[in-house]
This record gives sequence, structure tokens and C-alpha cells, in this order.
Amino acid sequence: MVDANMNVYEREAMKAPRFLAPLALVRDRFILALGGFTSRTGATKAAECYDTQTNCWFSIAALPSQAVNTTATVMNERWVYVMPGANREAQSGQSLYISMLDTGAHSDFHGDKNSREYG
Repeated sequence: MVDANMNVYEREAMKAPRFLAPLALVRDRFILALGGFTSRTGATKAAECYDTQTNCWFSIAALPSQAVNTTATVMNERWVYVMPGANREAQSGQSLYISMLDTGAHSDFHGDKNSREYG
């Protein structure tokens, strides 16, 4: 993390380091790392979420197909759409599948906003 004065602070490391993974910011607090490569040739469906307020990574449901070197888009601070990119698992004939994650309604987020249980 880098603050406004350009000071650098270390944050908790990801559980499974990855690269070329689409990222999404939900509710200005949660950063989702969706799929990506965990090694030179090993793509993954695994997904993780980083809580920027509690400095904590936690696992979330895996993607239905791999997502590598592609994009994720957040709509209405709730739905995250993951584009298929060049992923062959997300293709059927001439069709491409877009994955969608529902992060829940605002009413699902309750309790102390500074706790790890929030959301």
C-alpha cells in the first residue's frame, strides 16, 4: 500500500500468489482476484478476496471456468462479470460464456464495518 505521502506499507500476502488475474473492487472495500496463473503454465479457477479495512485475504467460491489475462466488471456494487478472454473452457461452438458473481445485496452487509465478519 502506498499513502498520499508516498510511504510504502506491507499488507498481508495472498494465499495463492497469481498473475494475469482479473481484479474487481466491490463496495470500495473488497478486492477480488479471480483465477489467473499460479505458475508458468498452471491456470486456476480459484478466487480470493482481500478486505482492505482488515488487511485480510479469504477464499471465495471458485469460478466455473479459468479466467486468465481478461477483465472483470462490477455493476451496482453487487454483480461482478468476468469476461471469458481466450479461455477455451468458456466457449461452446460460436458462443462465449461470461461468468457472473453476485456479492449480495446491501442488506446482506451488516454488523461492525471494521470487523472481519462484515459482509
